[in-house]
Amino acid sequence: QDWKDFWLHEGPATYLEALYTEHLEGDSAYHARTHYYREEMSGGTPIARRVPTTAEDIYHSDVYYRGALTLHTLRYVVGEKDLRAILRRFAYPEGAVPGPEAPFRHVTTDDFVEVAEEVSGRSLDAFFQVYLYRGALPVLATERMKGTLRLEWTKTGDVTFEVPVPVRVDGETRRVTMSDGTGSVAVPEGAEVAVDPKGWILRRQ
Repeated sequence: QDWKDFWLHEGPATYLEALYTEHLEGDSAYHARTHYYREEMSGGTPIARRVPTTAEDIYHSDVYYRGALTLHTLRYVVGEKDLRAILRRFAYPEGAVPGPEAPFRHVTTDDFVEVAEEVSGRSLDAFFQVYLYRGALPVLATERMKGTLRLEWTKTGDVTFEVPVPVRVDGETRRVTMSDGTGSVAVPEGAEVAVDPKGWILRRQ
């Protein structure tokens, strides 16, 4: 058996636990759950492969937790509505009837990426390349000087990583665009600044 796409079994299932927690208990409980996932993952092992893979090679906790957090970050990138549509369409393609009688399908990571791109209307190849196929997580470098906070994605290899970053300045959260992996936001002198205060973005801390 080939286990190279095993994260598709466990990552979404683990993430749905967080979504159900949010449904029952609200936003704070959802973020507490994703914070727990972050504490439990090692963050140094790819969770998908492009070559035939055994269970011994791929079966580790990051398949669950990094897989779930990849979807958590995807939610920030594409929005909650599109993320839910992606998960639903992937589970039940157009024409399929939801429920236990739905036919068995063999699916791959490429199938999931295709659905995500179709639903969101975005190119997500770099996103999944970094989060699924690379071992090391991306690093967000920050520098504050002369009224500006500069941000740069590093440790992404030859991939141009453009995941936006939420930055809170004096209580107001802004979504910073990271064109070509860099971005900036104005921060007045003395302003209180927090980068990704809710922990939406999976990265090396």
